[in-house]
Amino acid sequence: MSQGALFATIFTVIIIIGGILIRKNKFYFGLQIIWTLLLICGNTYSDDFVGNSNLYYSSTFIDIHREGFFMSGYYYLSALFNKIGFNYIQFNALFATISTLIMVGIILKLSKNPCLTFSMFMFYPLTSSIIQKRYYIAMGLLVLGVYILSLNINKVVKTILYIFVISLACQIHTASIFFFTLIIYFWIPDKVKRYVSILGLIVMSVCKSQLASLLEKSDNASLSGKSSFYFVTLASSDIFHYIFWIGWHLLFVILIFYLLKKENVRLTLGENFSHFLWIINWWSLLIIPLYSFDPVFTRLFRVIIIFNYIAISNLFIIKNRKINILYFESGIYQILLSISSYVIFNSLAVGLPLMGVLIQVFENNMFF
Repeated sequence: MSQGALFATIFTVIIIIGGILIRKNKFYFGLQIIWTLLLICGNTYSDDFVGNSNLYYSSTFIDIHREGFFMSGYYYLSALFNKIGFNYIQFNALFATISTLIMVGIILKLSKNPCLTFSMFMFYPLTSSIIQKRYYIAMGLLVLGVYILSLNINKVVKTILYIFVISLACQIHTASIFFFTLIIYFWIPDKVKRYVSILGLIVMSVCKSQLASLLEKSDNASLSGKSSFYFVTLASSDIFHYIFWIGWHLLFVILIFYLLKKENVRLTLGENFSHFLWIINWWSLLIIPLYSFDPVFTRLFRVIIIFNYIAISNLFIIKNRKINILYFESGIYQILLSISSYVIFNSLAVGLPLMGVLIQVFENNMFF
């Protein structure tokens, strides 16, 4: 590892630790954002870089409707900015910055301890976001769409806004289509939501072959191509593989469910936000069956994780140098889980040694 990359790695760790200790400071939060943008926008090579770069340079205005409802926006923007004279790194930097700023705005709106929230994000899923470039651009829109559901406005208006924003996300990345299930789930009566999640988890796990076959036969080139790659090429039949990822997911949502049973937690977070968290975490169980194919589908859960981070950081309240032991333990639990997720995804799921991922993120950066 070069000296520049080593410095970047060490400085990133310092930035993360500082955010945990400082918790809320506008200047420091700005520093976190600037450093994160340098990492994301300056990356010049990673696993997905070549594929996305080739897609950018090969896109034409003729391709706009090639995949029907999906990817039209990305093809159009690629063709437009390529014609203007942007290279791929500049194009990705621009839209990754927009996506980041959307998420930053939502964190500032909801989090009482934004530095702590963002430090957890930097543990996980920052490195995955740097590598999976096109999904990261869509992720800002997905977070915005889910945030809309938390607003205390007319339910029909929320639904229309949500569908519009998720439709935009589908123009960037096909995986965004899964979030249309959330708006359906949103309208299901609360008293049966958990049963729908449990039943859906069981049925989708049992019928995963039929699900893969259905998507493979789709007339949409993007859906059929992606499903063939993820549901056949990368698919794992190892039951222990599936159990492992079920456990990983449940470690996140069980903490939220446990906390939401506490009246003082609901009062601290607010009844509206607490109810919103309850809904999106129960819905997230429907993502789990996709892990039976490949952990790449955990990218869907990252959107929910951001709101969980906000909730946990909002509980980290220190008064007179004292903190509620439950809140403290929950914060430590979440931080350790985020660190563990970083190690798991960057040394196991990606199939690379830990140092290999660090090199992808820090060595291949034009700023270091």
